[in-house]
Amino acid sequence: MRFLALALAIAACTGLASAATFGTKPSSVVIDPANPIAQISFSSLNALTVNFDVTVQRWTQAQGADVFQPAPDALVVPPIFSIQPYETRPIRVTFRTPQAPADAEGSYMVVFTEIIPPIAAFKARVVQVPLFIPPRAPSGTPAYKIRRISATQAELTVSNPSNAHVYIGKLSISSSGQTVYDGTPARYILAGATATLPLKLTAAIAGSEAELSIENETGESRTVQAAITQ
Repeated sequence: MRFLALALAIAACTGLASAATFGTKPSSVVIDPANPIAQISFSSLNALTVNFDVTVQRWTQAQGADVFQPAPDALVVPPIFSIQPYETRPIRVTFRTPQAPADAEGSYMVVFTEIIPPIAAFKARVVQVPLFIPPRAPSGTPAYKIRRISATQAELTVSNPSNAHVYIGKLSISSSGQTVYDGTPARYILAGATATLPLKLTAAIAGSEAELSIENETGESRTVQAAITQ
């Protein structure tokens, strides 16, 4: 009976850990000569103490997919930490070699990976925070194009030849005076990359051009035009 009770207790803890909730502020960070150290506030809404490993990976995109590679010059303090129930921990990120602005933005991902036992019955939670090194001077403009698939489906292609990322947080699309899409893709398109986003429409798209209202990661909104094709 004692063994059964212990097994049930372990199972209960495992279930709680797998349902753990974590958050970060801000949603993305920047490192530049004026701000050589980025700070991320990592918070737990979980009732258990949880351990995390933190790494920084070089982030690129190819054919619409994210590609990650080690960034050995990155430095995280602390690289491994325990977070108590409902606690917030400051995590600092920098580079051993100062990162001077280049012609194109540098993009990285700070990855928080939950440390779990080898025999755990659940997957480790992973939280990611984008890190950017701004370009020396901004240049280039993204292009937007919508392809009609049906009355209720379309896809938005974002081509980004500029030297900095584009973030599509909240997205609203208007066509012929009515809103045909309102959603939150929460999608990054890095400098020089292209991505295609599926759209579930609330009304059919008409005409040859649509108006897009896009909110970025800082909450700023901008309006752009997109050509419509079949």
